[in-house]
Amino acid sequence: MTQAWGEHDRQECKAGFDGGALDKARLVKELVAFANAGGGSIAYGVDDRGQVIGLDVRAQKLLDPANVGNFLEAYLGQQRLPVTVEYHREAQAVVVVVQVAAHPRPPVVFERDGTYSDNGQQKFLFRPGDVFTRASTKACPARSADFDRWLTEAERRGERRMIEMMEVVANRAPGYEVQVGPPDTEAGRLTAAVQAYGADPTKLLDGDELLQVSLDDEAVALVASDLAVRELVFQSALRKRATLWWWLAEMNPEASWIQQQLLVVPDARDRDVSDSGRAVLEVAATGCPGLFDQLQQTLQGSTKYKHFRDAGEGYPTRETALNALRGRIARVEGASRLEVRDAIRAMVEGDGPRRGSLPLLTALSLRRWAEVCADGGRGWTL
Repeated sequence: MTQAWGEHDRQECKAGFDGGALDKARLVKELVAFANAGGGSIAYGVDDRGQVIGLDVRAQKLLDPANVGNFLEAYLGQQRLPVTVEYHREAQAVVVVVQVAAHPRPPVVFERDGTYSDNGQQKFLFRPGDVFTRASTKACPARSADFDRWLTEAERRGERRMIEMMEVVANRAPGYEVQVGPPDTEAGRLTAAVQAYGADPTKLLDGDELLQVSLDDEAVALVASDLAVRELVFQSALRKRATLWWWLAEMNPEASWIQQQLLVVPDARDRDVSDSGRAVLEVAATGCPGLFDQLQQTLQGSTKYKHFRDAGEGYPTRETALNALRGRIARVEGASRLEVRDAIRAMVEGDGPRRGSLPLLTALSLRRWAEVCADGGRGWTL
């Protein structure tokens, strides 16, 4: 039987889906608004008049459940939406319906920018902290009345932390559009740090921040899933090297990504960039060996930083860099993820100016990175 399609408070219709940044952000925005408003669906392959035009095979694949889950994670971090994807065939046309149920604990809050390009200009569909719900047949920013409703629901569930947060916004003046900041967690602070880094590339994480983030599973998962977060953490760790090898083992990035990150370092302008000279060459030697000679010559010829020149002279060949790393690993025979985390925890929680043992942390995490390199066929073996 042919289904009746059309837009209403619980359904949106979209003619197509091209997989571009704007379409992805629109999809996530609509699903978040529906989830915050009690649930709804988006029918792809249906025009504004409710006429079925269908989706081609490529669009159908782009909207499979795994991809939709990735789109959501890109903007929502660890927040999860109860989403299902259904495929309806009408004559020779296929309609893909992406459904989301009411979120059990609204509101769902955006954690990252929803950006897209319009005639070469970057524009934003939403920003971190934005909260959307439904009004009639469209997504719109949440207002005090919405937070008042969510507050009542949270009280019914007995969620004290949610109640305290929403009591503040529910008592704002009518019509006030509310924006909720990133949560007060390591992952939330990391999200905020990425925003600051995007505006000013000199705003990197310091050594203590890198250690704290390393111990938080949600933050580590965020680094693994978000390229902007990964860049901030990697560039910071190059300067503050205590956790550098730990992060490389956790990220296990492609050689092309490592190369891209290393090539920007010689021209960086932050105050700690000169401290990264040896680390740059060591990472190149282990993770993208084809770049080593170029970087070695660049650093050795630096007219700006003595640390760069010292690094280039200290590592005239890739083999000298690898031998230095092997010497640091010699004290440990193996390193599990748990052992590295314990060494990081000792650095954070220990007493005295040295706290934990930096040489031990370096040896353990470097051993772990060496094993990752060997398993991945990167050309570095112990």
